[in-house]
Amino acid sequence: PAGEPGLWRFAPTAPIPPWLTSFCAGPFAGSGEGAGADLSPDHALPVTVQALPSVTGFDPRPILDLLRPPLRYYERVLGVRYPYGQCDLVFVPALADLAYSVPGLVVIQEEVLQSPDLELATVIAHELAHAWTGSLVAMNRREDMWLDEALTTYLSRLALAALGPGLTPWAASTSAAMPDHAYAADAAKIAALENLIGRDAVLDGLARLLRTHAHGSVTPDDLVQARAAAAARDLRPRRAPPWGKSVSAAQGRRSR
Repeated sequence: PAGEPGLWRFAPTAPIPPWLTSFCAGPFAGSGEGAGADLSPDHALPVTVQALPSVTGFDPRPILDLLRPPLRYYERVLGVRYPYGQCDLVFVPALADLAYSVPGLVVIQEEVLQSPDLELATVIAHELAHAWTGSLVAMNRREDMWLDEALTTYLSRLALAALGPGLTPWAASTSAAMPDHAYAADAAKIAALENLIGRDAVLDGLARLLRTHAHGSVTPDDLVQARAAAAARDLRPRRAPPWGKSVSAAQGRRSR
């Protein structure tokens, strides 16, 4: 009964790393469980957008309008469904980070609700992209986890550019004002691959990685192999030729 102790039972899930498990509990109010997002003709995703009742004038409808388009975009360009049974977005006060994402849940600083539209849209698009890059698959070594953020930023900026007419996320002045700017340099390296193998191959490589290693951990080599298969070419790093070294130091070496 309402207000009394009870037992919560959750449906079985695919494997989730312990560090990607989180709960939000409180007297949240907002869109409720009936909002939903029709991501494709055969995929209706349960969605909620909530905040504490103390948030003056909170209206979940504009947030839902920012949430649905990037979810549809990611499913379309990757050909991989949103990996979890629901998507809950919660605004909370005094959050240590600007936002974070775990399977099925996005948590954002309450203060972001007062930010310009571009900042709010960027935070939402970025955290939703983490459902695929950083949750469905994640780098398995701490020193490689920067690549999770780089892939997520690349993917979310593609979505923002496609969904926001005239928005150029990679322009220096625009990028500097975006809340994902700390990851922009690494994401730009992924964007630069488009000049080598084309955007379709970059996205197809990521999609291959997601399908092959779904609900598991990966390495940068796994990503290179997936891109190589998508591009139908060898993308393994080559050893740089020994330019600038003394003749004696370079003797007997061959660049590969």
